Amino acid sequence: FCMAFSPNENILAIGHANGAISLWEFPVLNMIITRQIHTKYVRSLVFSTNNKYLFSCSSDGNINILDVTDPGWESYKAEKKKLKEKNKNSIIIGNNNNDSGDNNNNNDDFVETIVNKVEPKVIIKQDPVINTEVSRYLKEIGLEEYSENLDNANIKTMEQLKTLIKSDENLKIKLNILKIGHVKRLQKKVRDMIEKEDKLLNSDVSIWLDSIKIGEYKKNFIDANITTLDQLKTLDESFIKGTIKIEKTGHVKKVLLHIRKLNNGLYAPPKPEPVKPKYENEVIEFLHEIGLEEYIPNFKDEGLDSMDEVFTLSDDDLKNYIKMTKLGHRKKFLSSIKSKMNVSSENENEKISPIASTPPNNNKPPLPNKDYVSDDDNDDND
Repeated sequence: FCMAFSPNENILAIGHANGAISLWEFPVLNMIITRQIHTKYVRSLVFSTNNKYLFSCSSDGNINILDVTDPGWESYKAEKKKLKEKNKNSIIIGNNNNDSGDNNNNNDDFVETIVNKVEPKVIIKQDPVINTEVSRYLKEIGLEEYSENLDNANIKTMEQLKTLIKSDENLKIKLNILKIGHVKRLQKKVRDMIEKEDKLLNSDVSIWLDSIKIGEYKKNFIDANITTLDQLKTLDESFIKGTIKIEKTGHVKKVLLHIRKLNNGLYAPPKPEPVKPKYENEVIEFLHEIGLEEYIPNFKDEGLDSMDEVFTLSDDDLKNYIKMTKLGHRKKFLSSIKSKMNVSSENENEKISPIASTPPNNNKPPLPNKDYVSDDDNDDND
């Protein structure tokens, strides 16, 4: 950015990289005004010797002259539209009202003289027509006056806008939308749109597209307002290519094939997968699976949160540390651990030592899973 002090040192002007210019009271540094004057980097700022005008030049190829005494720089906005041309080499931008007093007339002459001396010629480019996804949306909701602000901030897509509306400050500072009513309107409209899109993304057509593996076209169908299976049944090839904008031949054929199946009653909506409960760790999940979740606090107290650690527990460990006093519970736990270890061994193609420290005795019959003592068994001491 660049800065300049007025000759009387009462005002500090700052030029920003996005083309905005702000004025500050000095030395208290209270902001007087900020406006989007240029479309690119402000290269230089200088005040006139009478403290009335601020000259700015930018990488956008423009030189602007601003009347510092004009509150809100409204005359700048008006003159920018009129582009009053004094002669072939000069264009006056700023307060064009005839001020009373000889001194003020001299100031206007001073401005014109300076502009006439600028080489190359001062050329004011006409604002280009902004035609982006965001600008079209702003026009739709009656806020097209901010199209240039968003374009200068490089906000061109709705995804970018959806991120910005989360904060009032983003809209006020980054986009220079100062009217609170306009801020709230933009936020409400975009949030309503997001809510509607979320509902449509879970529509019957979206589920159907997922089932035939072309879910990437959901937005295309939403934009074409095709959200129900009844609407889907009526689509033909020309509509799919022209309105839905599916260009790949294979995908067009796939859609037509499955529409025929839909019309013949051969489509069954997929059943939603059951939501598995999320547990803190694999040990807690295992205890839930075998119906011994009552011991979860004991395992937590002993810091056992990995199955690798649980695999090493012995009957004595369960009794002394986990306080699993019921023999039936211990047998159930150890038998389940043994089964889980065998599954892990098959999956990893390697042998895992059994719970006991001694090697497995293949001549010994395995402990039968059905040989449980009832959960209501008394403690060992009974």
